[in-house]
Amino acid sequence: MGIIITHCHADHDAGAFQKVMRGSRVAIITTPTIYDSFIRKYSALSGLKASLLRHSHRHRPAIIGQPLRFQGAVFHFTYTLHTIPCISFKVEWRGRSIVFTGDHMNIPSELDRLERKVSWSSMKDSKSCDLDSLGVLSKARADDLRHLPIQKCDILLHEAGAPPIHTPLAELEKLPGNVRDRLYVVHTAAIPPDCDLKVAPTGTAGTIRLDSMHTPSRSMLSTLAKKAPPVNITAANLQDGKGQSITMNRDHLNPSSTRRLITQFNGRNGKAKVAPLVFLRPTDVSDAWFILNLLSAVPFLSR
Repeated sequence: MGIIITHCHADHDAGAFQKVMRGSRVAIITTPTIYDSFIRKYSALSGLKASLLRHSHRHRPAIIGQPLRFQGAVFHFTYTLHTIPCISFKVEWRGRSIVFTGDHMNIPSELDRLERKVSWSSMKDSKSCDLDSLGVLSKARADDLRHLPIQKCDILLHEAGAPPIHTPLAELEKLPGNVRDRLYVVHTAAIPPDCDLKVAPTGTAGTIRLDSMHTPSRSMLSTLAKKAPPVNITAANLQDGKGQSITMNRDHLNPSSTRRLITQFNGRNGKAKVAPLVFLRPTDVSDAWFILNLLSAVPFLSR
């Protein structure tokens, strides 16, 4: 199991600490800066040594600008604009993606104001300095923040809240229609009745999945075939409409064999439906960790 800590405010990291203290074997995924804050904070709150906390779980460093591969998916991280170091991320899996903004002030006019207006060289030559026009953001940093909510993805989970440390709903309503269509608001449920934005569902029953049952296109099957490992692929057991097991071996994936693999026939209506794409996820080192954890919980009887 992996837990991404976007930042060290209690409403975002307390659950992670609780999970660690329960003895769950989890991987904490965050930047070294945020991770050090997390350890220092909960060492002070719990009275436990920082070294002990570090040995209670695994840390997978999230490096800005470098992809992180976990459980067959690829994560991309960047820093947002908040009161303390905070990250957002984009996760890609089998040609689909989700963007989670984390806590972020996405107000374009404020980003413009914070962007550097005067170069350091011109400031050195100037006899006076207008600090308001200087700004605190470089152009590259400001552009990265502006691009955060409009980058291409299938689902956008964007936070909202009270400015100036969060994004007001009014700013989200200004986003292009194609962006709002894939946007779910998080961090607040106070959506006015006349607002067309959607609130992200809560609880396990409201889990948003990208690998839900669907009919794949030929281009998607081709993509799956190209990305799938050519060897050492396990078999997938599917159930037909009569409850009989259908076992199919995946030696080499191509569009035709992939379609045969993931097609699940329903004997009652004769229609074909597709099994979740998670069946095609390549094996990961975390799978072995999960299996060992599962076996450790199985009681063994001896005479």
